Amino acid sequence: MSKPDFPSSSVFLCRGSKCGKHKDFRKALKAVCKELPETELFYIECTDRCSFAPVLSIQPQNLWLHETSVADIPKILDILKP
Repeated sequence: MSKPDFPSSSVFLCRGSKCGKHKDFRKALKAVCKELPETELFYIECTDRCSFAPVLSIQPQNLWLHETSVADIPKILDILKP
């Protein structure tokens, strides 16, 4: 049995109805994750936190961010860099 290849960090981004409306943020976050070879972006269903959209989780740090925007991308990048 071979060992599965898992990223060292993961970003889970809600794609619920309110979070999904933030296309500029989603596009910028996707670009950041592509630049980091050990980070993978996963889209998840609604987190039921619509009043805090967009919501994302950074793992393994177990960090939850809400009401994120393109302006938060540098801060997210700092969190994800090894």
